[in-house]
Amino acid sequence: MKSASAARSPFTLRAFIVGSLLAIFLAFACPYTVFLHHTAGMAADFITAGAVFLFFLLTFVVNSLLRLFSGDLALRPGELILVYTMMIVASAIPTWGLMANLLPVLPGAFYFATPENNWAGIIHPFIPTWAAPRNPMAIKYFFEGLPQGEQIPWGAWALPLASWLVLITAVYGAMMSSMVIIRRQWIENERLIFPLTQLPLEMIGRDEDGKISVVSRLFRSPLLWLGFAIPMVVFSTHGLHQYFNFVTPFDIEQIFYLHRTTPIRLFLSFPVLGFIYFVHLDIAFSLWFFHLVARTQSMVFNVVGFDLPGHGETFTGAYGGTSPAVSHQAMGAMAVLVLFGLWTARSHLRDVVRRALFAAPDVDDSKEAMSYRSALAVWVTSSIVIGAWLFASGMPAWAVPFFLAAAFFTFFGLSRIIAEAGVGFCRAQMVAPIFSVYSLGSEPLGHAGLVSMGLTYTWAVDIRTSVMASTINGLKLADALGIEKPRRLLLGAAIAAA
Repeated sequence: MKSASAARSPFTLRAFIVGSLLAIFLAFACPYTVFLHHTAGMAADFITAGAVFLFFLLTFVVNSLLRLFSGDLALRPGELILVYTMMIVASAIPTWGLMANLLPVLPGAFYFATPENNWAGIIHPFIPTWAAPRNPMAIKYFFEGLPQGEQIPWGAWALPLASWLVLITAVYGAMMSSMVIIRRQWIENERLIFPLTQLPLEMIGRDEDGKISVVSRLFRSPLLWLGFAIPMVVFSTHGLHQYFNFVTPFDIEQIFYLHRTTPIRLFLSFPVLGFIYFVHLDIAFSLWFFHLVARTQSMVFNVVGFDLPGHGETFTGAYGGTSPAVSHQAMGAMAVLVLFGLWTARSHLRDVVRRALFAAPDVDDSKEAMSYRSALAVWVTSSIVIGAWLFASGMPAWAVPFFLAAAFFTFFGLSRIIAEAGVGFCRAQMVAPIFSVYSLGSEPLGHAGLVSMGLTYTWAVDIRTSVMASTINGLKLADALGIEKPRRLLLGAAIAAA
């Protein structure tokens, strides 16, 4: 049954205003806490901790007080869903979703150039003048700080940022439209569980009779506050230890070694404990089992001295698995996951194309956030713009489709993992530019192609959160509340991304 709030315009102007203000707050607060104070990653991962905390304050404190004085003043469930969706979309941009990579990469090739590495001769000539700032002082000020009394040299940044705005708009357009296209398959046909949406739904909460009380059932549970208190006490000891060294922090991490060569890091993660409650047992089993398999394989390779060619530092750490071999295997598994998912959805995708191109009367898209015709048009147009941008930046035309497939396989695969497994901390084991270079070869790509691949590190590498995953989580939340035609929800997501 449809709720009364869903029937009367769930997405209101005041919800857009509240969502926009909170999105703007996150856009400033997330990079401020990470880059200036090196503290909490409020938007570092798919759990979007900053958005969850603000939603906690909004639902438990603000909305409860408003309901206490007047029920009409409180935000209704549909409005709360819009606000939350705008916050999680906004969280995917200011730090590791985009800006933390974009801004340093653009001037980095010039600032870190030395006579020894000869970047001035082998890299600078292949960076388009419109893709990165060239003013030496603007580059110096970015890394070393703006002298007192000096103004930010916006002129040096205007053209590069405008050029990148075209690309990023197309990337986000492709992400959002692809989630609109696949929504029915994942939510209605396959009925994925979307674990990361369970917490905000519980925060909104209804009593068993369907009514909304002053305080949600979740916040009236003593177990919730006990679960809240335990990690607060544990991590408070870590924070206090930084200021008062006589405070002993709780040890929550231990590193073991397989045959003295392969580390296994064991640590207590309270977010993982919480989200694993919503995950199917077979998925939970596969997470730790295949992790041990990968580590064991790396140990055996280290012992026998075998590995695939490649620079280990390129694959390991932030951008890959424990070794080039594991990274290639993981990328192959990601490709299989995506291709198998698309094959499973072939009937639905066929209906999407029929409705978009031939207006098939037996396919109903009236309840989608965007008509299938519009979604397909946005996806195709965005793909063309991205391809043209990459070609203009120096990537060979024949390599563009391969790279785009690798990049969006990664985005799509991670979004599927988040939707089905709810893993709040997740990265691709190999990223698109590395996979493309090692698959196609550096010589065929040429200098310009390699530099163009390097520029894609701004948006296709270190993917710890994405607009694609945030969009499909928002559409799932609307579906869970029985909200039909969530078109304004997609509008709110686009506003938050902007």
